[in-house]
Amino acid sequence: GVQTCALPISKRPAAKRLKPKRVHRAAIIDALPAEHQAVAERALTGGLKAVRDAVKAQNDQLKKDGKPLIPADGVVALAQDLLPKLRVAEWLDKAEAAKADLETLDLRDLRSVVVGSDDPMVVRDESTRTLAAELKAALKSKSESEQTQWLADIAAAIDVQRVVRALKVSSEPPKAGQPFPADLAQKLTQAATAALAPEDPQDR
Repeated sequence: GVQTCALPISKRPAAKRLKPKRVHRAAIIDALPAEHQAVAERALTGGLKAVRDAVKAQNDQLKKDGKPLIPADGVVALAQDLLPKLRVAEWLDKAEAAKADLETLDLRDLRSVVVGSDDPMVVRDESTRTLAAELKAALKSKSESEQTQWLADIAAAIDVQRVVRALKVSSEPPKAGQPFPADLAQKLTQAATAALAPEDPQDR
């Protein structure tokens, strides 16, 4: 069979993962009284159910110890009031980090931030709208660019007979369900068939 050769092909740098700085989130939590900060953290990580569960567990223990119970309704009401502000703050931290690294940011992370902008709590806040619109436009542009680059990478690998690399790249589309051009699929099939020999091991 035709042997693949080891001609070099250019490799793009790995995409950066999102690293929010938690500036907006910290500003809200740090401004709260110490006894409210734990409630805010719990609400942000697990929602109102997590707050209710935590209060119930604490009250169960207080009851066993014969101590006064915590007024659950008041704690849940506090969490309910804080949660929209915290969700907006958390999203703003992610969105600002995404905007700062747009050129090199992993497309999945950018897509996740854009999806997060549709959270009803985030949508209702005017402070998020301009940034959300910018990131949605950036996601569309970046998705189209990465799709084009993805297909170019496959074609380049086929051209230098790096068939295994071409197959690997073809299995990693920028977005699941992206259409694969029929002509490129045919070239890839032909290249893969030509690169195989009867004596090749099963893993190849």
